Amino acid sequence: MKKYFLFCLILLLQNVYAENYNILGISKNYPKEKQLALDNWRNKIIKLANSNKETIFINGSTEKKMVALTFDDGPDTIVTPAVLDILKKYNVKATFFFIGKQIEENKEVVLRAFKEGHLVLNHSWNHSRFSTISKKDIMQEVETTEKILDKYIGKRPLLMRVPYGDINDIGLQQLKDLKYKLIFWSLDTLDWFEKTKDAIVEKVISNVRPGEIILMHSNSDKGATAEALSTIINVLKDRGYSFTTIDNFVNN
Repeated sequence: MKKYFLFCLILLLQNVYAENYNILGISKNYPKEKQLALDNWRNKIIKLANSNKETIFINGSTEKKMVALTFDDGPDTIVTPAVLDILKKYNVKATFFFIGKQIEENKEVVLRAFKEGHLVLNHSWNHSRFSTISKKDIMQEVETTEKILDKYIGKRPLLMRVPYGDINDIGLQQLKDLKYKLIFWSLDTLDWFEKTKDAIVEKVISNVRPGEIILMHSNSDKGATAEALSTIINVLKDRGYSFTTIDNFVNN
């Protein structure tokens, strides 16, 4: 009986806290010194996630061919609606991390994303680097965005993505105190650097693994991301992948 109980407990923990992947996504065009800095950041985040499994999430369960498409830095009136159109066409649900100060002037887009079944989450108010601002300012960035999300979707999500994936021990503790879970990513499309459809598609289809959290963006200069999305969805479906929102990856 004890062995059976321990076996079940191990299975449960494996389901709740997935093995952390390495973060993938490189470009031959990215300067070597910047790639080195990016690699160092990725190693730091993996280490931080491994020691904070209840708070930091890099990917979901590695046992199922399921991925989460995530979009940062919206909402806007051009790219975010285009992304929503494609997701609706293919009946795919995604996760949007919205910047608080952009929500008021794009409230119809936010409401549309929410009503169409997508997860709408916090990406700070002003997209500030959390490692460079005070605990008080972090609280203001997070809670001001909470309030405006609550105003329009009637919810205050406790999942968020910090701008630039930038966090230090002080900021992490502050967000823990606010009961937040932090969502990073396991696959970076680099759509913030190589803004072409082919480059974005290649990053995904060459690297995708079960449980992948895929980083993309939906702000106004990311038209290539919207262009790449149909191909990404079709290729992944052909390979047997399904799509989910982040809350299902973290059992929240």
